[in-house]
Amino acid sequence: TEPTTTQPTTTQPTTTQPTTTQPTTQPPGDVIDISYTVKGKTYIKKLNASALIGPGKLDAKVKLAEGTFAGDLTLPSTKINFSLFGFLPAQANVKIVPAGKVTGTIAADGSVKSDVAVDLVLVNVKVFGLSIGGGPSCKSSTSVALASNPGFNPVSGGTLAGSYEIRPFTNCGMFTSVINSLAAGPGNTLEIALTKK
Repeated sequence: TEPTTTQPTTTQPTTTQPTTTQPTTQPPGDVIDISYTVKGKTYIKKLNASALIGPGKLDAKVKLAEGTFAGDLTLPSTKINFSLFGFLPAQANVKIVPAGKVTGTIAADGSVKSDVAVDLVLVNVKVFGLSIGGGPSCKSSTSVALASNPGFNPVSGGTLAGSYEIRPFTNCGMFTSVINSLAAGPGNTLEIALTKK
């Protein structure tokens, strides 16, 4: 008879999967980075004059779950043509410099409310082509509250509008008081269109 052979019994080693703790992160798509092109216009009530704004840019982080956003706004300088005393041709070169991030909220219906603190730097004021004041330190600090109609889409953009006060300028030279009598005051308007790049 054939001898009976017993196969050795082998025990498979038990493999234990390492326990890993998944990092807590926000769900995909909850925070989106969006860059907008910014164009708009502003109306200065006391000068009875308007100026175009942009194109500039706004780089924003939008938190969809929270309905909030914050971003960095950059705008080029703009020129405002107006008439001094109603008949003298004059021009002001103004730069809008944000003093912090643009922040705001997005409601369920798409309504946006935003606030931004800015310095209005009056680079130069000319009458008949002759400079009468201004400079890099000639500025007015103010804040602008902007809002949209319902339906603003943060993914594509939209239009924001609001009003602001031009507070008295300082450090504008010997014509500081004249500049303030011409431009400082409430009732100025701003409208900007944000378009996703």
